[in-house]
Amino acid sequence: APWVVSASDGAEPTVVVGRAKSVPGDLKPLLPELLAQAQGKGGGSPELLQVSAADPASARTAFEAARTWAAAHLTAH
Repeated sequence: APWVVSASDGAEPTVVVGRAKSVPGDLKPLLPELLAQAQGKGGGSPELLQVSAADPASARTAFEAARTWAAAHLTAH
């Protein structure tokens, strides 16, 4: 897969978004939206973002936002 979105809604809710280096694009523009949806903190690079969510529900909301964004913005060439 050219990109992946993963989340955990356990004791430490987290969302991780990554893309293959062969896929053009920068994940950093997604970070403000993920932070707002997750109501948490995080950071990353153009290839990988990690966000800690305030609670499991926020992690699920951020996960769905990340999946939607990645599907619209990341395509393999």
